[in-house]
Amino acid sequence: MSLGAGLLFIVGGFVSRHLILKAEKHRKIKLLADKKLNVISDLVSKALDDETILDAEFTRILSEIDTFFDKKEKIRLEAKSSEGSLINKIKTKANALKLR
Repeated sequence: MSLGAGLLFIVGGFVSRHLILKAEKHRKIKLLADKKLNVISDLVSKALDDETILDAEFTRILSEIDTFFDKKEKIRLEAKSSEGSLINKIKTKANALKLR
């Protein structure tokens, strides 16, 4: 009985940390999206001021979009790596409790 309660307690703690990691990932992506949206909006506004979009302006806008997707993927990979190490810790703790 106490083994089950102990296991539930440990797993609950790890699940809580897992949810915190996910929330942090989403917060970082939202901040990045807000920042890039502002930058891209400014670039589009400047490009439209003279009613002509130059190749350099268009290239800069596309570059900012590519930068957003690259940074977003980096955030996701970092979160996945953290999640993987958390899962390994859960397995290690569970195995240690089973051996007792």
